[in-house]
Amino acid sequence: DPNELLEKLMDLTLDAVGAERGLIILFDEESGSMSVKIARNLENETIKDAGRYSHSIVKQAKAGKSILTVDATNDKRFKKSKSVSLYDIHSLMCVPLRIQNRIIGTVYLDSRKSGPFFTEEDLAFVEALANHAAIAIEKAQLYSNLKKENELLRSTALDRYQYSNIIGKSAGM
Repeated sequence: DPNELLEKLMDLTLDAVGAERGLIILFDEESGSMSVKIARNLENETIKDAGRYSHSIVKQAKAGKSILTVDATNDKRFKKSKSVSLYDIHSLMCVPLRIQNRIIGTVYLDSRKSGPFFTEEDLAFVEALANHAAIAIEKAQLYSNLKKENELLRSTALDRYQYSNIIGKSAGM
């Protein structure tokens, strides 16, 4: 189940690096849109506004670049980011979910605790986890799609080939 997989991935990632809050955002390759699939410890407004909330951060991760800052309030890259000051974020990281050359989503983690929080080792761990998770997410989605298609084909076949639908011209039929 793709949703169960995403839930476990989010919980594992938060626990492993001690993050306070997190999001898993998946991208729709056809439409180019993004949607929050899993959120932990975020306000409802934050989840609804996730596209705008961390747009610049997610945009960089969507381009394939991992982001780490241990002091977001003093980091020049985030001076213009409204979400960093609005939600009092001190440390954050955002890592792409990558399958070969495709980015299917991002794992976003942050903490509002003061002082340096995330380390380079944390980033390396989340990048490695994200690379494996991306493959698992894609396989789970493919399996779910195949399962739905199989159920549709079975119900269509049952309807079409029921005994009552047999038509024949012979006297025995």
